Amino acid sequence: MTALYKIVGVGGWPIHGGTGLWSMPTADGPGEWMPAVSVDACRSGYHLCRVEDLPKWADGPGTVVCECEADVAG
Repeated sequence: MTALYKIVGVGGWPIHGGTGLWSMPTADGPGEWMPAVSVDACRSGYHLCRVEDLPKWADGPGTVVCECEADVAG
């Protein structure tokens, strides 16, 4: 399985576009699964990145990098 990451602001707010609040991990464990969404590459869906892409996206103060799991059907 490939490790995937989501870059958000403190508190789970998207910082590279998009809307909505991400469920963040706590001291008790991981955040809740996000709801299923329709995917249209580079337009809609949950935009995650690989470790080699982190330098491009994790680029500022208040940036939070979260390791993610993705349930990809199909």
